[in-house]
Amino acid sequence: MQYADVINQLRDIHVPEPIGWFPLPAAWWWLSGAIILILILCVVSIQRYRTRRQRTALGKIRKLISAHQNGLSDHETAENLAFIIREFAFAQFPKNDLRGLYGEEWLQFLDRTGGEGKFGAGVGRNILVWPYRKIDHGDLNGLIEITEQWLQSNSYRRRKKVALP
Repeated sequence: MQYADVINQLRDIHVPEPIGWFPLPAAWWWLSGAIILILILCVVSIQRYRTRRQRTALGKIRKLISAHQNGLSDHETAENLAFIIREFAFAQFPKNDLRGLYGEEWLQFLDRTGGEGKFGAGVGRNILVWPYRKIDHGDLNGLIEITEQWLQSNSYRRRKKVALP
């Protein structure tokens, strides 16, 4: 019976504690870092995709300014600036029929979409007549400034329909 005493002295089987989530193995840290990096890249690329027209138009204005400094006439600069604004507006507001907007209606549209009254009652008003008369160089710089401000305020309004005059 000496075996019975030994068996009675044995302890029960101990189950180890369940394995916890932390600390995570290195592969899980790499995977979570890669997922976060992919999400950040997606957000940045979507933002760049949405503002590509704005960046293109601002780049055209920078090229126009450098061409003006290298000898492009004031009339040609004003004409090209008006073309850049119109081209950008057609691309950013496809739900509006902008082809028929000229003169006061065009200036009202520009003011409604971020011009803050600078086109209808400010130096931007001269964009209608500058291809046909003499331009003050300071006014041309003011027009370039308000055009850049208008472009920056309309970075992504593609789906928005603006009430036309």
